[in-house]
Amino acid sequence: MMSRLCRRRTGKASDRRIGSCLGSKALPNVHALFVRHTGVLGVLLAMIAGACDRPFVDQAPPHIEFLEPDLGEVQIDQVVHLSISATWFRSIRTVRLNGMEATRAGDQWEARVILNRGLNQLDVEVIGADDEYFAAKEYALHFPFAFTQNAPDLPEGRGGHSAAYTRAGLLIVGGARRAGGAAQPDVYVLPPGGNRFVTRSGRLHYARSGHTATRLPDGRVLILGGSRVDNPASVEDLIEYAELYDPEADSFIVVPVEGQPIRRTLHTAKRRTVDEELVVDLYGGRGDTRYGSDPFLGVRRDLRTFAFRDDSLFARNGIDSAPYLDDAIFGHTATQLNRGPYLVLGTHFDGAFIDAASFLLEHDTPTGLQITPAPTMLTARTRHAAATLPGNMVVIFGGRQGTPRNIVVQAEIYSDEARRFFRVPSLRPIVRRFGHTATNSSSQRILLVGGFGLDGTSYSASEFFRIDRDN
Repeated sequence: MMSRLCRRRTGKASDRRIGSCLGSKALPNVHALFVRHTGVLGVLLAMIAGACDRPFVDQAPPHIEFLEPDLGEVQIDQVVHLSISATWFRSIRTVRLNGMEATRAGDQWEARVILNRGLNQLDVEVIGADDEYFAAKEYALHFPFAFTQNAPDLPEGRGGHSAAYTRAGLLIVGGARRAGGAAQPDVYVLPPGGNRFVTRSGRLHYARSGHTATRLPDGRVLILGGSRVDNPASVEDLIEYAELYDPEADSFIVVPVEGQPIRRTLHTAKRRTVDEELVVDLYGGRGDTRYGSDPFLGVRRDLRTFAFRDDSLFARNGIDSAPYLDDAIFGHTATQLNRGPYLVLGTHFDGAFIDAASFLLEHDTPTGLQITPAPTMLTARTRHAAATLPGNMVVIFGGRQGTPRNIVVQAEIYSDEARRFFRVPSLRPIVRRFGHTATNSSSQRILLVGGFGLDGTSYSASEFFRIDRDN
């Protein structure tokens, strides 16, 4: 939505409005009467003068609309020719865009703009015939990009896996061969500078899908949660045991958990430091929502925290003491923005019911945990993938809606500065997928790996989302 700032003109413009109502000689006469009479006549004349002035006060701002191109989409071209509609109850003399006068073409105004890479603020000024002034702003997002298939493929298809960068390269851990199928224990790695994934000899002690992989400061990777099958049918399908992978030794160890265990899948996990202690926060997912004699597989909205020390996990809260967020979601993403908070995006589909979530989550604030609403995605989706872009932005790929056959193709980019989403236009991912991963291989390339297709079969194919240079 366009931001607006109205300014009311004062001084000579106001004098002209009063004069036009009472006549060109009215002002001196009104002044003389006010000097001589301090009674009812003076009050009446004051009311008349005020009444004459009121119709000329700005009653409504002009309506400004960018007609072409569609600024709700990412702009591929650096040079754009803007067509602007500006209507007002006043006569419009001039429209300026970024300080330059636009050219009038009938009821529209046209301007040529050279966009910078990333987010561009467009400042619009509308000046009326009597110097009335109105200012507004809009945003244009310029990213020349392409989806390319010259990316390394997996040795075999996987979906519901996790991805993490280590010194050994990009790790792909676990996942399933098809949607709803049995989880696998395999580990694949794409070495730094390599052009193909290779299978490692290390294997998970507990095959799992829908888990998380969190890189620790020492380079090892903490594997949490998940399920024995890609789509669990009961709490018994969930995996309570945590594992720790050492990519240099290519080996896993089981991590003890003290306190209520981890019973969730399709959640998110984020690490942070509290009082010099490493902790991991788990949010959302499908899991046990009761932790009692009568377990229940539902959608969780609690945020549990575990401390990690001496290769063990210690629960810092339980299901009864953990913070509860408003949204119960699974298959969501939590992507850290440059300034600190995590952008959480997701949707829980339950038949015709859609529970969308979009908020900024920040732990380290003077008041503790802080949750700030954010705009929702343009297209509701779950089991999508997300990655960061330069300029404090997040790009969202794929995912599905209520059923696995309803895969979302349209990608979106969220700008924290503009506080809005932009559609990625007709150039789309080559593979329609959900349950995949997106990782930044550089500041200019994001690698999309694996995932499930329309028939539930997993993909081995990968592709790059590449940011190109302007000519």
